[in-house]
Amino acid sequence: MGVLAIILTILDLAVCVVLILLVMLQEGSNKGLGVISGGNQNENFFGQNANKGRSRDVRLRKMTSYSAILFVILTVILYLITGRG
Repeated sequence: MGVLAIILTILDLAVCVVLILLVMLQEGSNKGLGVISGGNQNENFFGQNANKGRSRDVRLRKMTSYSAILFVILTVILYLITGRG
């Protein structure tokens, strides 16, 4: 294994751990029967969140998406570098 492959493996594992932590920090999307009686009070008539850009959950979702994309890219590059592709 070359030096680049080792560095990419360590980076891939670090991104994997960050991705797991980000998923675990997110709040569940199922709200049970509370959705029937009105759901989230922060939503307006069209279902958009009033403080959409500032909420913690939105930031976590964005960071999770970016981490997942980075994880896939690193994994594919690592797969190709190690000669298995």
